[in-house]
Amino acid sequence: LGWFIIGDVKENNDGVSKKKVVPASSEEGILNNKSVNLLVGTYKFYNPLDNSNTIVGIIMGYMLSWNIGKVSSSLWAKYRTFDVITSTAYSFIMNDVSEAYECFFQFDTENKIINILDAADILHSTNIVLSFDNLIKNIEITEKSDEYVTALAVTGGGDLDIRSVNPIGGIFIYDYSYPIAQNMMSE
Repeated sequence: LGWFIIGDVKENNDGVSKKKVVPASSEEGILNNKSVNLLVGTYKFYNPLDNSNTIVGIIMGYMLSWNIGKVSSSLWAKYRTFDVITSTAYSFIMNDVSEAYECFFQFDTENKIINILDAADILHSTNIVLSFDNLIKNIEITEKSDEYVTALAVTGGGDLDIRSVNPIGGIFIYDYSYPIAQNMMSE
């Protein structure tokens, strides 16, 4: 139940029957048309008394016709730092904010209310096992090569670095355990 934004409707006709394909996205998808630019700094998550300089306050600036519903109290005092040059508002909320604060956003499009829940409050262990023997019919795995790191440069303020304690004498720490485990390279 909710409000949806309908996209371009296509009609398929095979000579026997006609079918219409009606793509629809949930109303909060309108945030894909709004952009977040130059959001740099450290932000408190939520303040029920003055929400103006919090991340929830910034989000609500993009959703003027919406209201905040329940916000898990465990999130209120969390601070996180952002360095977002440009992003859509929806991507910022669903990726950057959700990941940084470890929370979920629930959009009630009928009442235009956003509930924000702490992931620790709603994620629970289960005994369900997914395998090709029961529920999985097909699986596709895409490895993102830019999401694992084999070399990390360690530096500090001024001339501070790790050269004096690093066995190879440089500022880099190397970790090849992932590509070795994946047989991408030999030991």
